[in-house]
Amino acid sequence: EVGSYLLGTAGDLPLTGDWTRAGRSGIGVFRPSTATFLLKFNLDDTAPDATIPFGQNGDLPLAGTWRNTKDANQLFVDGFE
Repeated sequence: EVGSYLLGTAGDLPLTGDWTRAGRSGIGVFRPSTATFLLKFNLDDTAPDATIPFGQNGDLPLAGTWRNTKDANQLFVDGFE
C-alpha cells in the first residue's frame, strides 16, 4: 500500500522487510539508543506489531534475506567504534 505512516522518533533508523513471510513488505525502525527494533507487519497507524531488543547501544541495523530462500528477513546489527 502506498501511503504515509508515522513510526519511530528522531534518531531512529528506517528499515523495510517481509517480516511475516507474507510476500509483502512491512516497515520498521531500529532505535540505536536502546538497540531495539520496532516493526509493523501491516501498514496502518497503530502501534508497532513487534518490539525486539537486539544488539547493543550504538549498533547499526541491516535487514535482508541471507540464505537465498524465501524465509522472512533477518535482522542483524554491527557496532562501529
